[in-house]
Amino acid sequence: MPIPIVTSELADRIDKSEIAYMLSDLSVLSGGNNPFSVDTERFGEAVGFRMGAVKDWEFNRVLGIRDTSDYELDGIVDWYRDRGGPCYLDLVPMLTNKRLRERLASRGFYHETFHTALYCVPSINNAKPREGLVVREIGEAGIEIFSDMYMVYMDDLGLSKSLRRKGEAQVKIGYPRSGWRLYTVTIEGESAAFGMLHVEDGIASMAGAATVKKYQRMGCQTALINRRLEDAAREGCDLAVTQATPGSVSQRNMERLGFRVAYTKAIWSNVFGD
Repeated sequence: MPIPIVTSELADRIDKSEIAYMLSDLSVLSGGNNPFSVDTERFGEAVGFRMGAVKDWEFNRVLGIRDTSDYELDGIVDWYRDRGGPCYLDLVPMLTNKRLRERLASRGFYHETFHTALYCVPSINNAKPREGLVVREIGEAGIEIFSDMYMVYMDDLGLSKSLRRKGEAQVKIGYPRSGWRLYTVTIEGESAAFGMLHVEDGIASMAGAATVKKYQRMGCQTALINRRLEDAAREGCDLAVTQATPGSVSQRNMERLGFRVAYTKAIWSNVFGD
């Protein structure tokens, strides 16, 4: 199947797929007594995400913003201010306009950084993992290992030991769940990496993934991507999507495996550093 050309309609689908998996994934961390202080709110078409325990932009942002009304913009600003957290907004080039940027600037927002969305058509004709490297899809029986690997992904956020333990417990309770497929990688029998696949409305989202430091650059993520693309194809998905820092190793790896850039988002912020 040929890779479709990016249109506003395709960009909208890709953007909404990120909203879908973020809502589902963060609902896991918000379970129990909500140790990460996760909160979400809808503002018209847009959805605001907040994680009070973590200041990273990825968990404190608004997705799906379009030509939002002044009333909705004021609501977004007030919602984050009332919760004492940072606020970031993802602006997709073909889905937002100059007027929106002007209105954000008038409220103290500025363009801080970029983030790239990539897409491809999933296929089952992918390279096999190197010898000794095994990718497994796991269910309830493997959730203990998966939950520990999931927290490897969260470790870059500087979590305390207490919060890490609570997060691991939440993952054990919250997964497996509908719409998700979970994978681990072992090298010579030792846990090396993990990856997640979220499927909804014909789109397979390559969600969280991480590799233990000692096993980096050994093909773990390439093997995970290929396996998830195969499973997405077998599920009948017409698109696979992912995100990466522009020009990063992750983006280059994705492009080597057939992904194309859909768009590069402008991340706007009202967070001013020193």
